[in-house]
Amino acid sequence: MRIRGRFPRTLALLATILSSVMAIPATGTSAASHPLELFVSQTTGYFFFWDPAEWSLTGQSSEDGVDALSLHDGDIRFDLLVFATAGLTPIDCIRNAVDTLAAAPTTTSLEALTPEGGSPVVDWKILEVVLTVAGPSGPEKYALRLDCDEAIPGQALYLKAITVPAAVYNARGLELWEYDPDVYAFQGLTGPSELNRPMSILGDDGQVVGTLRALISCASTDLFVLAEGSAYGFALDPAAFAVQVENTDTSQQTLEAWSLPSANRETTLFLGPGDYGVLHGQADASLADAYSLFYAPVTGDPVRLTSSIPNCGGAGGGAPVLIDID
Repeated sequence: MRIRGRFPRTLALLATILSSVMAIPATGTSAASHPLELFVSQTTGYFFFWDPAEWSLTGQSSEDGVDALSLHDGDIRFDLLVFATAGLTPIDCIRNAVDTLAAAPTTTSLEALTPEGGSPVVDWKILEVVLTVAGPSGPEKYALRLDCDEAIPGQALYLKAITVPAAVYNARGLELWEYDPDVYAFQGLTGPSELNRPMSILGDDGQVVGTLRALISCASTDLFVLAEGSAYGFALDPAAFAVQVENTDTSQQTLEAWSLPSANRETTLFLGPGDYGVLHGQADASLADAYSLFYAPVTGDPVRLTSSIPNCGGAGGGAPVLIDID
């Protein structure tokens, strides 16, 4: 498929990122005083949370229709590109990414990360390869996972790249998906689901001032809320939430709040018609607990937003394919 427009520039950016993996610093800016940081694509409105206790920010940009985020943990590199597109499937995205990386001047080889090895076969939206680049002291090998999917169905794609030095990959014995910091909050809050049904919030006069969608992440205690205003105006206090564990009393919960798409932190979200905000917090509960998140204003009845699914995590995969680095 011949790709026109912004996507070739997206691939060129990815090739530049991955061909210079040796140049990435082991430290960057972080904000350890906050539980999570928020990245918002200015082109598409797609948002992505990351943990500054685990990752350092090494780059962020928004230009020419491509929004980019780069994170590093001292060994592992994570890159995210988000871009509007039309007529391009995730498999097209992976196929063109592989072709571009294979043609990069610093790439000496690109092989499938499978027991058989050989040339990568692109037949899905995720591909794992062994990337070998020309380093200052000779060839350097990396395990690389490419993941392209719809950020916004029919409107935008994201392309994620996880790059792990081969020696680190072999020593840790983790599969590449286990390094992915994505908590899929955007997908979990914006995709229609029985778990995130929009709940109407009423003002003192009985008018609907806004709606809330909530998500409790699987196998974690993360709480996420997407808020939308109305013509009547919604002054949302991030402290107006509560968590109830099974049959115990509810406990007040203060979430962190950001306005969208500016990604500004807010002490109160003032939302008019078409205005959005996103909130995050941690429930005081264990992974085995059954608990619910409520919107609990000072006046008016609490509104149950969503409930957890205890022990929802699936079983892990098999042992990863090791890379020959001799």
